[in-house]
Amino acid sequence: MIHSEFSAPTTPIRRWKRNFYGCHPPSITRRYSSAYLPVSPLSKRTLVEFLRPRKLEEVLTVYPGDMLLHKFCQLDPNNVNVEDESLREKIVFAIHAAKAFQISEEVRNFDSFKLEV
Repeated sequence: MIHSEFSAPTTPIRRWKRNFYGCHPPSITRRYSSAYLPVSPLSKRTLVEFLRPRKLEEVLTVYPGDMLLHKFCQLDPNNVNVEDESLREKIVFAIHAAKAFQISEEVRNFDSFKLEV
């Protein structure tokens, strides 16, 4: 048997117990900073409140003004059946604008929602 001058040191490999991660509770518990989750502003906002500042009142000739904005966002712009092409373009634009508004509000609510550590 030939031995070299330089032998690699052998260190035992430390192995964790199988249930190490499962048996201990996490050291950091997180809870919500408030008792309730934030409510989307779209749940109470109507179509009239959204369209008037944007000067898109012509859309109200097709859809009711008391329709919730959340329901309006769920419409498919490809299924708008209106004969007047300019009105159809305004409706499609309003649907896309409402969807963009919904996404921006969700991002804003998510950014303001903080977890306590």
